[in-house]
Amino acid sequence: MVLEYATPNSQKDLGWLFRTSESDESMFRFRPRGLDMTKTYDVTFSNSGQTIQLPDCRLSQEGIPVRVGEDLTSELLIFGAK
Repeated sequence: MVLEYATPNSQKDLGWLFRTSESDESMFRFRPRGLDMTKTYDVTFSNSGQTIQLPDCRLSQEGIPVRVGEDLTSELLIFGAK
């Protein structure tokens, strides 16, 4: 299950991915919809605290792979425009 919240000006976005049941695949490709394709974003993974920088045109087209390993776990992605 995925929840996404974006600010109206596309400056910030949250993507919260939940693994609600056991399935074969622990990797999900998240394609945010609330971002501006002309901007570059810092993407922070809340579980690890790691931050990467990606242009939205890449995020929208390719998505970002997110691993939600165990049953009933989650990952929060925090997007901030540069």
